[in-house]
Amino acid sequence: MNPVSRRRLLAGGAVAGTSAAVPQILQTARADAPSAPPPATTPTVVVGGPANAQWITPSNDPTGVLDTPVIQAGLTSGSGVWLAPGDFYINTTLTFAANNTVLYGQGRRASRIHVAPGFTGAHAVDLGGHQFCEVRDLSIEAPAGTLGTSTQLNGIHLGGGGIRNRIAGVYFLNLNGWGFTFDSTTANCAGLVLEDLVADTCAGAISLRGPASPAYHGSAAIIAPSAVNMGTGSGPLAGAPAFAFTDFEDVTFFAHPATTPRNGGGAIVITGDCAALFFYGADMGGTPNSPAVVIQDDGTASPTAISFHGGFLQLASIGAQIIGSASKILFEGVHFQHNQTHGLSIENAGPVTATGHDVLVSRCFFAANGNGATGTDYDLNWAGGSTGDVLGCHFGSTIVNPVIPPQAPGVRFSVNNATANVRYELNTFPATSDNYTADPPSHVLPTP
Repeated sequence: MNPVSRRRLLAGGAVAGTSAAVPQILQTARADAPSAPPPATTPTVVVGGPANAQWITPSNDPTGVLDTPVIQAGLTSGSGVWLAPGDFYINTTLTFAANNTVLYGQGRRASRIHVAPGFTGAHAVDLGGHQFCEVRDLSIEAPAGTLGTSTQLNGIHLGGGGIRNRIAGVYFLNLNGWGFTFDSTTANCAGLVLEDLVADTCAGAISLRGPASPAYHGSAAIIAPSAVNMGTGSGPLAGAPAFAFTDFEDVTFFAHPATTPRNGGGAIVITGDCAALFFYGADMGGTPNSPAVVIQDDGTASPTAISFHGGFLQLASIGAQIIGSASKILFEGVHFQHNQTHGLSIENAGPVTATGHDVLVSRCFFAANGNGATGTDYDLNWAGGSTGDVLGCHFGSTIVNPVIPPQAPGVRFSVNNATANVRYELNTFPATSDNYTADPPSHVLPTP
């Protein structure tokens, strides 16, 4: 069947009435679905369409007793489920049972899956390790007040071995867990696409945690995600960031709308054996007590080949913080601004003792950092022993003198260069002599 016609199939499928009733299953007389489901006064399941997918209208039963088994039956059949507009309630995890299975709604605020009181399970939807599956155009919502409780509940989970899966147009609300999570210590995923996901008032938005031992840890494209009112100060994910990458590689992260953490650990945390993570146009915020971006060791492995291109790292304790021996890190055309202390801090002080190397900061902009007014803040705090280059950057935060009280917002120096391993060229500074805590090597000629 032509997939465009799915919207016509549901054109007449709105529920008439509000009372709960046992769903009915209607068999279509042809392989194609009808042009529209028959008019329904009670919840209806229409079997037909592509691969005999089930087209389901909601039961209006808030306990989840009626909706859950009907949706699960469609997923178990391996044919897939199409949800009509309306409110569906589930009381346990919806589990995919086969490859090439789909769970489709008719819009992320039109087809709504609610977690019913007394829900059992760690995830609302679990793809397991299945392949070529899709979830799209629906919402997964927990009751208000769930965030910060003692039980973790994730929206969608993918297990190891699940390749070429796609999650698109899904809205996560009030989840005391991750909106989407891949978590496997035994197998990777590959070809994962996460597109236009919105996490609102959740403990975290997306977590990709791969196995630490295989040579290949997975790959993913994350396209235009959004995370608002994120984080919690209590519960299993207290202090979690909006986006977490652990022992994962080959990620392309495109054009992120503004992230607004609330009580969590900032916007992005990259930990352990991560490689080839590329962020484009990311607008990331933190909290006054958490950096917007953290790149760090885990005690046994270090991130490498991580790059940020364009975007803003702002409104955090630090714009970006590099800890340990992370290597081959690039910031290009990034704006570091309105942070409490440093714009960018390269500390090289993690649990792995080997010296990091190859940090390149190119054509970046620093402004309005040092908002915490401590008197010891810098646009660029290169405090560790990593080698690197700072090329063509503009340092514009206000220089303040800490001996003149009261302390005003601003940085004490533009750059704290505590190592001789860094080359500075073609950078611009405010009209002051307090550019560096110590003069850089004599062969470097910074532009005044």
